[in-house]
Amino acid sequence: MKNFFFGVVVGVGLTFILLFLFPESRTLLRQLSLPESKSSPRQPSFKETQPKRTITRKAISAADFEILSFRGEWQDGRLRVIGEIRNNGNIAAGVEVEAIARNSNGTLIESTKFWPNSISNIPPGSTTGISYTITEDRRASRVELKIVQAKVW
Repeated sequence: MKNFFFGVVVGVGLTFILLFLFPESRTLLRQLSLPESKSSPRQPSFKETQPKRTITRKAISAADFEILSFRGEWQDGRLRVIGEIRNNGNIAAGVEVEAIARNSNGTLIESTKFWPNSISNIPPGSTTGISYTITEDRRASRVELKIVQAKVW
């Protein structure tokens, strides 16, 4: 009797380990069990009853932003880009821009990327100002500004 009881405890313990620590063993145990009768429908498992959830995010892109105006201006020995950008999209987001300084021949003097509104989102339909130092190199005579990317913060 003692051996029988010991065998039952070991069997139950091994079954517990197989079922809960190795979920793939459930399939094997189902295959080893007796076939189910046609009159009792199989109960769905927890995994089968959960609907698939899809997360949809509205896309934001650099095309949602528009440079309204900009100019290069020398202030205290530094060439700065001054301007304004508008968010024409329907999602509040930040925008990264690149300011480029060139000489009179069009040769690149310096280029810098920055986020005009830092890590704050610009609401849809709103504008933000740009004021950023590009270079101290006096050879720079022309400024270009372009949108690089948009990001929701």
